[in-house]
Amino acid sequence: MKKITKITQLFFLFLFIVLIKPVFANALTIDAIGGDDSIVGLGSTVKTFNTTLTTFTVTGTASPSAEVQIALSDLNNNTVADVEGNWGVNFSNVSYGDNDLVVSSLGESLDLVVTVAEVASASTASTTTTLPESGALENTIIIFALGILTLGLGISLRFKN
Repeated sequence: MKKITKITQLFFLFLFIVLIKPVFANALTIDAIGGDDSIVGLGSTVKTFNTTLTTFTVTGTASPSAEVQIALSDLNNNTVADVEGNWGVNFSNVSYGDNDLVVSSLGESLDLVVTVAEVASASTASTTTTLPESGALENTIIIFALGILTLGLGISLRFKN
């Protein structure tokens, strides 16, 4: 009888762990901006992010199936986290300069400033390439003479043998 009780207890413990695990909420995070996931703590400990992209994706985590509101200056986007808590939104035509990014879900909020810098354009000044002038007449005559001399030596050596 004790064996059945232990098995029953383990079964209920297993069910508790399996069924309760999805209820636990994930902390709200910003994991990457524009594919750059090398910065840890975006929005919590890191309050600025610099980029040259005006079109990018912001990704992060939240509680599973929770609604996530993302505001980037005057651009607003809402999404729902998947069953694992992952979310992502795309922004395009982001203004150059400082843009306030605020991500919120279930009473939590993260914020940082995304600075979009203009890229200096490459110089479009045209360059004129001038081909070198043909060789001087003297060079042509020397090359022609060497060719004739080589041909002449080849013929004379042939007749000597």
